[in-house]
Amino acid sequence: MATESLEAVTLIGQSRDRMLPLAAGIATLAPRRVILNPGAEDSKVVEALLAKGVPVQLACTMVLLDEGRFDDLAVS
Repeated sequence: MATESLEAVTLIGQSRDRMLPLAAGIATLAPRRVILNPGAEDSKVVEALLAKGVPVQLACTMVLLDEGRFDDLAVS
């Protein structure tokens, strides 16, 4: 049975108190990247994800899709 990888997890404006505890759970999913949309950018969340080896992209998911750049992997 082949396993499929998760392309992206995209987070939309939440407080650090809500997002930071999610970082460990997101890391267990082993996504190719996490996209932090405007309003969701937080240095502590970025640090937590990077520390777990999860690439982070600060971008708007809808803009990436609209401009055909979703598959571009410009991550931290």
